[in-house]
Amino acid sequence: MSNDAAEGQTNAMAAAERLRGVAVTVLVPTRNEGDNVDRLLGRLSTHFGETGRSYEVLFVDDSDDETPQVVRRAAAAGEPVRMIHRPVGRRDGGLAGALTLGMAQARGRAVIVMDGDLQHPPEVAESMVAPLLDGPAQVTVGSRYAAGGSAEGLEYRWRHWASVGSRWLVQFMFRETRRSSDPGGGLFAIRPEVLANATLAPEGYKMLVEILVRGKWEVLVDVPYRFETRTDGQTKSTLVEGWNMVKHLVRLWWSTRVGWGPEPAQPRTDGLEILDLAAP
Repeated sequence: MSNDAAEGQTNAMAAAERLRGVAVTVLVPTRNEGDNVDRLLGRLSTHFGETGRSYEVLFVDDSDDETPQVVRRAAAAGEPVRMIHRPVGRRDGGLAGALTLGMAQARGRAVIVMDGDLQHPPEVAESMVAPLLDGPAQVTVGSRYAAGGSAEGLEYRWRHWASVGSRWLVQFMFRETRRSSDPGGGLFAIRPEVLANATLAPEGYKMLVEILVRGKWEVLVDVPYRFETRTDGQTKSTLVEGWNMVKHLVRLWWSTRVGWGPEPAQPRTDGLEILDLAAP
């Protein structure tokens, strides 16, 4: 065996060991974020090295660029990463469908969801998971609107108004979401038991609303953070996604308030690429 092959095998074994019994799963949905993966992993490594928390990074990837190859290289280099790659034709439910799949595969005692484009600063992770692992909370929400937070990273004026409008609509329709100042955001963390016996049926990108309405929880903590300016990639928030959000909210209301609606499909892993060095 060559020195490079031996080093690669050693790195893979070390990564597999780190993936067992982790405290935190960082769940990252990606779509064409190849330029950001290494930077995200570097900042998470530094952050968790300072906090001492054991962690894994689970990518649920819907990319058509080199993102899967970048993640594979990171795994081979010993990073504590796993990946579920959904090819074209298997991306059911969009972003929320990807997160539903990832939630079912997470191993951490706390699961934090953050974007792969670095608009959610990785350094907020400890503030998000500490109330779950060391305190009474079952849900923490990264809030751009709590005291000390900022939404300045939203691109274009229309995105500011869309964010405010969707927050008002969500809180008007679902009283469960009024405990947070940012229930439509994409940065949040939960204990896995919140979803025990909960059947999720998300669509688009309002996963947190689905969890707050269908999940079982009592204590929620808002964690202020600064929504960063995008450096690479393009926003996933479009008019189509906005329309999907409205349709999803209507279906969620009918399903939970009236009891009407079809049984939601459960996430499937057959036919997907699974990268998991710690799998038996």
